[in-house]
Amino acid sequence: MIDALALAPTTMLLSQHFKRADGLATFSNMNALLSLIEHENQPLLHFWLLDNTVIMGLRDADVPHLSAAHKVLTDHGYSGFIRNSGGLAVVADAGVLNISLFFPPSLVKLGVDDAYEQMKLLVDRAFPELPIDAGEVARSYCPGTYDLSVNGHKIAGMSQRRRNGGTVIMLYLSVNGNQNARAQLIHDFYTVGLGHEENKWDFPDVDPGTMMNVGDLLPQSLTIEAARQRFIDAAQQSGTQLAKQHLATLMQEPEFGAHLDFEAKRLSQHQPSF
Repeated sequence: MIDALALAPTTMLLSQHFKRADGLATFSNMNALLSLIEHENQPLLHFWLLDNTVIMGLRDADVPHLSAAHKVLTDHGYSGFIRNSGGLAVVADAGVLNISLFFPPSLVKLGVDDAYEQMKLLVDRAFPELPIDAGEVARSYCPGTYDLSVNGHKIAGMSQRRRNGGTVIMLYLSVNGNQNARAQLIHDFYTVGLGHEENKWDFPDVDPGTMMNVGDLLPQSLTIEAARQRFIDAAQQSGTQLAKQHLATLMQEPEFGAHLDFEAKRLSQHQPSF
């Protein structure tokens, strides 16, 4: 059992908000940041928001009627793109906070499960009043072994990416807003996308009743800003100092810009024509 956050004395901090038209930039930034922290001896705590977008996984490229499924999204005011990592579709909007923990290879070597446990511990410390469990929530969207749930209702999902020993653990947290509508959107996406085909790809039959906002489990309403502050406080309680300026300087360097351009081009080349 992991009982300590593997953070350095200083942890870099970054917050970003992406418009719907810039959805691909979320993952080109993530990949470029992963390359950047390979050469740093500091972890990174990254918060980001993305307006009304469904982020599909590589498996979703196999949806047999993908153009029709994508139209379901646009009819509801959402964009969609395919990220260059595994998993399945998740929703991003103004009520969903995305949190990423980056660990450089020079700091700590984490196995896959230990990396997920680091994020689970951070969430536990951010919401100490909630009994948060890790384990797949059947019929949620993007179900996985490290779904986070409270009393059987999924509030968050995780994935991770590794490169040359560096690791990023990514978590989406449903904070507020209409989580039932988010789940129904993904249910309809797969229903239309499958048409009358046999579901040999094991796409989830999403039941909106399996998911909930973390804010709905608290006695008071929860804003995105308040949720973010909970994570900042949890990280600082581990003894690390959070610093913005060092990373801001690094992101202005030509080398980072070159990484960002490369990742953006690679992502755009793998997008289907909807």
